Amino acid sequence: MWVALDIATRCGWAAWEPGMDKPIYGTWTLPGEPGEVGRKGCELHRKLADLHRLSPIERLYFEGGIPPSGLSGFSNMTTIYLLAGLAAHAESFAYAVSARCRNVPQTSWRKHFVGRGIRKGSGLNPKQFKALSTKRCHELGWMPQDDNAADALAILDYAIHLAGVTPPWVDAATFRGPIDG
Repeated sequence: MWVALDIATRCGWAAWEPGMDKPIYGTWTLPGEPGEVGRKGCELHRKLADLHRLSPIERLYFEGGIPPSGLSGFSNMTTIYLLAGLAAHAESFAYAVSARCRNVPQTSWRKHFVGRGIRKGSGLNPKQFKALSTKRCHELGWMPQDDNAADALAILDYAIHLAGVTPPWVDAATFRGPIDG
């Protein structure tokens, strides 16, 4: 199974494997106090282990960190510590189960999925990008319950594209241009 994560306290996830018509997806709420990484990491491990028992995880993708130049006004050290800790935990889980693992740059999956990848200069704020991810998911027939699951689906779609695989929801002749907000 291929798994993609939009890592945060509300962690979006999406999973797919060849032979499935569409991905499965959802959002996990990781417990603990703000800035508390340990409890959140343990729950992330449990959730990934549940998916791994459903079908062995072969590939794990997660959104890469935002470059320091893009953090101005959007984050603080507690959030950076939390996101880096959860990303490290996800990567460690992948290695423990012998899965391939990739940290996916946010701008790359956004460019692929919604046609725009750079927040600075795009005229869009983070909420607008998340709305575009959700809108694209709806176009593909997916109904994620929130933008965390939508972003995980976008990361998964990008990862499948990188592997050169054409999943059932993408017709080889489909043109996927920029999506309007």
